[in-house]
Amino acid sequence: MSQDEKVVDLPNKKGIDFNVFIMDDQGKPLTDEQDDEDSKAVRLGDVVVRSLRFAPDSMEVNESEKWNRFKLSKKIQGKIADEDYPTLTTLNKKQKERILKVVAQVYQIFVFGQVKELVFGIDALDEEDEDTSD
Repeated sequence: MSQDEKVVDLPNKKGIDFNVFIMDDQGKPLTDEQDDEDSKAVRLGDVVVRSLRFAPDSMEVNESEKWNRFKLSKKIQGKIADEDYPTLTTLNKKQKERILKVVAQVYQIFVFGQVKELVFGIDALDEEDEDTSD
């Protein structure tokens, strides 16, 4: 088993709660429809599962990657009959990186940043800027 495939404990030891709401810049939960009475608050699981199951036309995804994304989306989704997402206590490095990669391609910076904080158990205010030079 390679280092990337090794299952590791998550930083917060309680796991990732995929039912956490994604917030807007006012501190209110984002909704899936802006001005609709039937709109639902968007949760971390909604963002991640949608991202894993979506591939923009600009992105080439091979069969193996599609299968890995599908499996991970099912793991995060849990039983379809359940309305809540399960709390996952372990994810390997590749799975967490896969989540961030697809969320970065589908969602804007504000949502991506919250997903990174929640998946990696970090606070952006405590982080140093990453080197973005090539």
